[in-house]
Amino acid sequence: MKYVAGVPSHVFFHASDSMLYVADTGNSRVGRLDTKSGSPGKIIPPKEKMGTALVMDGTSVVDVVAPDRGLLERPSGLKVREEIIYVTDNATSRISAFSLGGDLLNYLDTALPSGSLGGLAFGPDGSLYFVDMVGSRVLRVKQK
Repeated sequence: MKYVAGVPSHVFFHASDSMLYVADTGNSRVGRLDTKSGSPGKIIPPKEKMGTALVMDGTSVVDVVAPDRGLLERPSGLKVREEIIYVTDNATSRISAFSLGGDLLNYLDTALPSGSLGGLAFGPDGSLYFVDMVGSRVLRVKQK
């Protein structure tokens, strides 16, 4: 995992298969960790305020969206919904949708400046909401 200052790197726990999906911002990828494998190792200093950060021994993060595919530059926000991985790209200002296997299904070019996109979430109305860090606002993509 590689940290990029000023860009949030989100994670999402997918309860149905116990996989932890990770936006690895500095390595231009989305990875997956099987939380049922490995064991807790040493405590490491967190990059932000949180409970405890640990190294997981005996397991590894595998590529879901690999950096060599050129589909993501600086992945940031990440959510899994209905077996689809949604990822914001802080560099390109695109929101991409991938299958759990990493195939690109679709994308939305927000036309915002580079550095804008951060987190994203789905609201109770089914709409996708995302953070515009440059514009200091939250925007919505309405469902059809």
